[in-house]
Amino acid sequence: MRRFFMPVLCLFTALFFPAFLHGQTAKALDAILEKEHISNAEAAWVVLAAAELVGANASATEAFDYALSHKWLPLKAEAGTEIKLDGLSLLIMKSFDIKGGLMYTYLPRGRYAYRAMVHRDLIQGFADPSLPVSGEQVLFIMSRVLAYTEGSL
Repeated sequence: MRRFFMPVLCLFTALFFPAFLHGQTAKALDAILEKEHISNAEAAWVVLAAAELVGANASATEAFDYALSHKWLPLKAEAGTEIKLDGLSLLIMKSFDIKGGLMYTYLPRGRYAYRAMVHRDLIQGFADPSLPVSGEQVLFIMSRVLAYTEGSL
């Protein structure tokens, strides 16, 4: 299964991400793909660059500070710690201004952001919102989010 999944994911990333992640080099994306657990700062860099909220030359720390100042990350998030699926969901929902359900509207927290993204099929399959996210997962979720925001999903 993994033997089939990796080439398909790499091909999908190679075809769709250059148009959206303008200034991010292949070297940086390869480094993210190889990570077993991605940090809050790296996730902020990928998401905010895809949303075009930070420049392509921005560092991961600058992207993290931007997201933290807008309260798009969990309250106790630190740049070097690994991001959880609910925190990534909150960051994506806020940075792309994706509307959530009733509970997310009143309590915009990671748990409800995660549930809204599962409902929209942006996060596929059963997953625990408190699980750490790998680089592969971040790029796969971002490809689905970009397709969703463009109306092709």
